[in-house]
Amino acid sequence: MPLKDKEKLKAYRKAYYELHKVAMSPQYKSYRIENKDKLREYFKARYETKKLDINSKRKVYRDANKEKMRAQKKIQYGRENVEKRRIRCKIYHENNIEKFKIARRKRRAKIRGVKHEPYNTNYIFLRDNWTCGICGRKINKRLKHPNLYCASIDHIVPISKGGQYIPSNVQAAHLRCNLSKYNVRIGQLRLFG
Repeated sequence: MPLKDKEKLKAYRKAYYELHKVAMSPQYKSYRIENKDKLREYFKARYETKKLDINSKRKVYRDANKEKMRAQKKIQYGRENVEKRRIRCKIYHENNIEKFKIARRKRRAKIRGVKHEPYNTNYIFLRDNWTCGICGRKINKRLKHPNLYCASIDHIVPISKGGQYIPSNVQAAHLRCNLSKYNVRIGQLRLFG
């Protein structure tokens, strides 16, 4: 801030203090505390008389600073509702998990430069009759991810070896069998008709 502006600001503050000396004094503070209702009524009546003028000034300011106010509201809303947004995102993700899986597969296929054809994991499990393609035993439908005998999707020709994200290259498998297979090619592509 230039020196000229600093002096101007100092003079303005001094003048403001001189003008509002009474309002800033400790006696006035105790008066405000004692006469809270009286002052509230006074300011309410004052607002009613100058309502049109105040609202027109506010409208002019809002019209002149629309973008600034919109940005401030967005920032404030974001700060106040972080937890709400997190919960909403979590619910959306849980409800659309298959959509996210397809997008993830598509991205991985694009990175590897292999063909991608969208498929639903439930379709693969039903097609294979909930039977592991590696060990040949039944897969328990009720088991969830941390369990080693839960259902997983196995690529017959591994993606790292040039396999593709297409339904004919995947099979249902136990998580344990799938992890132990790693990226070794076992078996051959099935023919579905």
